[in-house]
Amino acid sequence: MQTIAAVVINLDEASERMAFQHSQLKGLGINYSRLSANDPSYTRCYQQHQNKWQRPLSYAEVSCFLNHKKVWEMVVDQDSPLLILEDDAFLAQNTAELLDQIQNIEHMDYLNLEARGNRQRKLMAKKRRYAFDDTGLFRLFQGRSGAGGYILWPSGAKKLLSKFKAGELGLVDKFINASYSLQAFQLEPAILIQLDKCEHYGLIAPIKTQSYIALNKQSLAALPHTIPQRIRRIKGQIAIALNRLRHFYQSHYRPIDISARFRVKAD
Repeated sequence: MQTIAAVVINLDEASERMAFQHSQLKGLGINYSRLSANDPSYTRCYQQHQNKWQRPLSYAEVSCFLNHKKVWEMVVDQDSPLLILEDDAFLAQNTAELLDQIQNIEHMDYLNLEARGNRQRKLMAKKRRYAFDDTGLFRLFQGRSGAGGYILWPSGAKKLLSKFKAGELGLVDKFINASYSLQAFQLEPAILIQLDKCEHYGLIAPIKTQSYIALNKQSLAALPHTIPQRIRRIKGQIAIALNRLRHFYQSHYRPIDISARFRVKAD
């Protein structure tokens, strides 16, 4: 019996996305709850957090991080893993079956389910640690962009929350990928892509979407970076280089294949 439930992070105004998620998850037989991404308290604390990363963060980026943080707290409170989904996540048809098998694996903090195209190469172990038929779980040493869907265990949630409590915050995917204490894994072939990647993989998107975060990206890039932000960026690049060197012999950078079990067309 499948026990890993999903939490969908969804803006109140994005009703079409939520309707798609309801249809998708119900069709797959995955239990889920919805987390509203609209929280008035984020307006009050935005200035407190907007300069904590390597560049100024937009309100949407800070809000996105804090929404994921809420689900991390849910993982700890429930003392059980959760499948954390953004509302533009598109899942393969065998997702529920794989969740059944994954739930019994021990000593994992975090499992990334996503692929984001051939340019998004990840630093992964050369050999898979676990295998389910044609699906493998590989140690993930350095992820890339994308937090559309992942499974987080209580041990991993505690590590991420501890990092936040120490004063760190950033783009949620970069924050997770820079958390090198995580026992992180990548599932391949990936069973999740974000809807904006459907065309890249030759799939027809069930609905059309546009990234809320990408809307402010260019204007933020033009803002001046503070000295602490520049220092954080340098430290982050050094950490990536040292991490790659640490796992040099057992890993390589490569893109992630996706499952053949995606619907070509919406129902």
